[in-house]
Amino acid sequence: MKSARPPSKLPPLPGQGGFTVVEVMLTLAMILVVGGAAITCMIQLNRQAEEHRLYSCASAAVNNEIQVCLTDGPFVPQQASSVPPSELTSGTQAPVSMPLDPLVTGTMNITVATANSSLNVVQITVSVTYTYRSRNYTVTQFTMRASDV
Repeated sequence: MKSARPPSKLPPLPGQGGFTVVEVMLTLAMILVVGGAAITCMIQLNRQAEEHRLYSCASAAVNNEIQVCLTDGPFVPQQASSVPPSELTSGTQAPVSMPLDPLVTGTMNITVATANSSLNVVQITVSVTYTYRSRNYTVTQFTMRASDV
């Protein structure tokens, strides 16, 4: 039987000993490019999430004011002695400043107009306007309310 050959004791040839500087630099460059792209995507997603959060907050404030206008009562405009709720007085109410975020403040506008005087129906328009990142945003909802009687 032949014995196994012992490993060679010769030194490795040049270029066979490990990674070259060029390989290491290319690997680092690729890692930096992928990392930079990932960070850019995360920043953009965070901005969009904040925009949607502010829009949802403004929408909830508008919806809440619509619900107040629909449920406040009694609303009986055909009776001369009846005083309508303050939310349902005709005209445009003074804008109300409201915080949407610690750094963003919106303005709520409420307009009440007579839609049909013979049926005692009013149209209520509620809108919140705010500015975020030098862009103006507006959330508006409409509703109608008839007499309670």
